[in-house]
Amino acid sequence: MVYNEIMTRDWYSHLMVLENDVRVDQAAAPGEAEIGYQPGRLPVLLSAPHAARHIRAGQLKHGEPMTAGLARWVAEETGAHVLYLRRRTNGDPNSDFYSPYKQALRAAHTQTPFCFMVDVHGASDRHNFGLALGSMGGQSCARLLPEILAALAEQGFSPRGRGLLRVDLDEKFKGLGSPVRETLTRFAWHELHLPCLQVEIHAQLRDVQAQSELKRTAAALRALVLAAAAAAADCCSKSHGTTLK
Repeated sequence: MVYNEIMTRDWYSHLMVLENDVRVDQAAAPGEAEIGYQPGRLPVLLSAPHAARHIRAGQLKHGEPMTAGLARWVAEETGAHVLYLRRRTNGDPNSDFYSPYKQALRAAHTQTPFCFMVDVHGASDRHNFGLALGSMGGQSCARLLPEILAALAEQGFSPRGRGLLRVDLDEKFKGLGSPVRETLTRFAWHELHLPCLQVEIHAQLRDVQAQSELKRTAAALRALVLAAAAAAADCCSKSHGTTLK
């Protein structure tokens, strides 16, 4: 199903309502949740850990616009779970070895185990891809990658594509982290034994002034989630220790 077949007339306004739950520059008030979580029925979790501003290595980093809105919209469309940063935080939910965000992910997975996680990030406009997939060199979701790539190809995105239709696979953003940084992908795979994929979305595909690009991006992310859920379905009937690898 291509993107122009799944969007209703008011999809954009609803997308913006979902995105506007995030206050990029505002810290959580007393009693207010810094992290948002909406459980679902599909055993896939969408994550948007950089939706608001955060601090990495002592530097205040910009939020990644529309990552929460897109993740929340796709979760509504597919029935997936969604976890996202709602307010500015003093650490980095993605790279810190310990973060409230990672603990929220652990708690959600413990309560309702998922079969797959899609960790959504925003890439700058200097990159020569539309989407970049990081699977730790295939470690974190090797068996699911063919189905995921096929689903993206149906939406026009592929490793052979040009410009914003190009998919970068485990080149620029591998999701591996480093000795001083633990990505959510690595945390999910190593600590939770949860198959997962980091997805970086080019800035132009998240541009609120370009609704056609946003539609294409939303549809591609939706297709990715549904393909991953279908491919990982058999893991849900197995024990947590035998999830797909």
